[in-house]
Parts: sequence; structure tokens; C-alpha cells
Amino acid sequence: MAAASASSQGGGEASVGAEANGGEGAAEGGVGAGGGPRLVIYSRDGCCLCDGLKEKIETALLMGTESSVLDGLQVEVRDITTRKEWMEAYQYEIPVMMRVTVDQSGNSIETLIPRQSPRASVDRVRKALEAAFST
Repeated sequence: MAAASASSQGGGEASVGAEANGGEGAAEGGVGAGGGPRLVIYSRDGCCLCDGLKEKIETALLMGTESSVLDGLQVEVRDITTRKEWMEAYQYEIPVMMRVTVDQSGNSIETLIPRQSPRASVDRVRKALEAAFST
């Protein structure tokens, strides 16, 4: 079964719906604390599209199998209202999903995961995540 957690500013774990204020969480560095894949969701309070996507991701992760590339996925939700650069970049785009990897120099690199329709099924969201994390 996939283990989904979201880092928060305090470094604790929470459900996918937890907000990271400032994005300075326990999963900083490109992979989760356990070395698993890492997903960042840019969101904000009161965004019904964001809430819907977070619920679909949480459900998709609960449907996981032992062989899934999403096993151990660390999910960090970043509130765009906490940083000016996030607000400027994503205010008209949220929810935005990013795959986080680390290059050879230890720098975190965020790669955009294609936006999913608000009408996309849980299965469709899961397939999009699997495609993003299988490369």
C-alpha cells in the first residue's frame, strides 16, 4: 500500500490535505524522508479545484499495490499565499503538481506534471502520477 504523507512547516506528517506554510518541511531535498518519490502540490485555502485534486490523490494512493511506482510517495502541499514568488507564478494555475527530483549537485528540481481536468477520475489521476514518476 502506498504511504502518503504531507510535510508541514513543523516537519510533521499529515494527510494529503495538510498545508505547508512556506514549504520548509521534513521532505526538503527532493525525496521523502524514507528516500521515496516526492510530489509537491501548489494550492491555497478555499480552492475547490485544489481540494478535489488532493482528495483524488489521497484516494489514488490508498488504492496502490505493492509494485506501484507511487509506493512511499511523499506529498507536500504548499500554500501559494505564503510566498510572493509562488503567488505570482501560480495564482491563476492552481492546483499545480510538481515531481521533485535531486540532481547530482544536490539541487531540487521541480518538473511540472500535466494538469488534470477537475472531472478526471481517481484512476486517471493515478495513471498521470504513475506516468510522471515512472520516468
